[in-house]
Amino acid sequence: MTWSISWLRRMGPATAALVAVALAASAASMPTAVRPGETVVFLGDSITWQNLYPAYIESYFLRAHPDWNLRFVNLGVRGDTAADALARLRRDLVPLRPDRVLILLGMNDGGYRGRNRLLLRAYLANLEQLLEGIRANTTAQIMLLTPTCVDPVDARRQRYNLMLADMARAVVELGQRKDIPVLKLHQDFAAALDWARAQPSPVQLMHDPIHPGPAGHLVIARFLLRHLGAGREKRTVIDANSLSWHENRSQFKLGHHHDNIYLPPAARSINAGFNQHLLVLDGLAQNIRLCVGDTDLGSFTPAQMQAGIDLNRIDAAPWVREAKILYRLLQEKWRLSYYLWDPRDLGPDALLAPSPPRPPKAIIDLNEAYRQLNRVSAQIDSRPLPPQTVYHLEIIRQSKAQP
Repeated sequence: MTWSISWLRRMGPATAALVAVALAASAASMPTAVRPGETVVFLGDSITWQNLYPAYIESYFLRAHPDWNLRFVNLGVRGDTAADALARLRRDLVPLRPDRVLILLGMNDGGYRGRNRLLLRAYLANLEQLLEGIRANTTAQIMLLTPTCVDPVDARRQRYNLMLADMARAVVELGQRKDIPVLKLHQDFAAALDWARAQPSPVQLMHDPIHPGPAGHLVIARFLLRHLGAGREKRTVIDANSLSWHENRSQFKLGHHHDNIYLPPAARSINAGFNQHLLVLDGLAQNIRLCVGDTDLGSFTPAQMQAGIDLNRIDAAPWVREAKILYRLLQEKWRLSYYLWDPRDLGPDALLAPSPPRPPKAIIDLNEAYRQLNRVSAQIDSRPLPPQTVYHLEIIRQSKAQP
């Protein structure tokens, strides 16, 4: 999809950012399947603005279904409350004509203190008006997520988690009253924080006490994708004794569906059972090397191969390299589009060069931002993949036998 500068300017700054999105809600009142051609909006605060869980989800669907014409847009804004999202509803959301809206708000509404009924009532009142505004001005289906947690590193933040839990319960009740599906992310995220603290080796889910890091955002994306029936583990099991060997070499065909997402190294501590493609090779008595063409995927022991290696976490694999390129393009697209429609505190022509949450390093003018957005969008659209690619994996047995 190429961006036209004149068309974007006629439509205004909100539409200038638009790369519309697709994602389906999960509840009895809504289908779970993502449909071709859908536009879905991620509406939220700085947690959405970080563009990690939205990028994971967008990457999955663009790779798994490149022919579905799915478009994703991130309308997260730093510091936003439900009242702020309501105030920018007509400017930012309505022009998109979304098919679905995913709402994750609440972290900033509770005041970062203990339980407070007045703040809770204000949050619910603004959230309800936001839902009514979306229904009145669009035909979008809505998915509500309960707010995440803060890292309970001290008594103050432990008290704020009690407030966030109250808000989460109230969102569930609001969804039931409005017949809008609610996904209980708060419970899932709290359980993930408990799990991380219980691990013998540190697992860092948070970037700071409020904002998840790459691993914490994977918790959110994993939660959403599993509700959509996506991102599940695949397994390929091969008996080494059934293969034809010639001079300690053998080959087999691997069908890959390109539904793996790229995860930054900081996110890989919690990937067990999610978005994996495990290769299990039984019957080995020696170490092996795996290759795809001229690419060496690494050396592995019989025990590793019997337990299974995750092909989607081998950086040298061609499908992982492709996923990484797409992930970086999606981040660049988001940076350009965000600062074209909401250049807060930076002037109307400002653009941050690095990915968030780093400080700004460069400013470019508006025309250059549009040109770069055109270029990045064209690169994303030019990377369609077939539904499945068959790779020829070569197994090379090492000369040294295992004891």
